[in-house]
Amino acid sequence: MVELKSGLRREIFEGIVERLESMPSPLREVFVLRHYDGRTEPQIAQIMGIKKNQVDHLLRQAEQMIYSRVHNLRPPLEESEYPDAE
Repeated sequence: MVELKSGLRREIFEGIVERLESMPSPLREVFVLRHYDGRTEPQIAQIMGIKKNQVDHLLRQAEQMIYSRVHNLRPPLEESEYPDAE
C-alpha cells in the first residue's frame, strides 16, 4: 500500500468534507449512511423511504462527486513517483 504524505491526506479529507457539505441532502444522506454508518442499500432504502434502485443511483452520484473532488486535488503521478513493480 502507498503511504500518503500528511499534507495530501489532509487535503483529501478537507476535499471530501467540502464536497459533502455542498451535496444536495439526498446524496449526502445516502453517502453518510453507507460509508460512515455502514448501512446496506436495502437498509438505506427503508430509512429514506425510497426504492433500492434509487439508493443505488444516488450512491453512484454521491461517490462520483466525491471522486471528482479528490481526483482534482493532485495531478497524476509522474512515472518516477510510482513504486517499483519489482
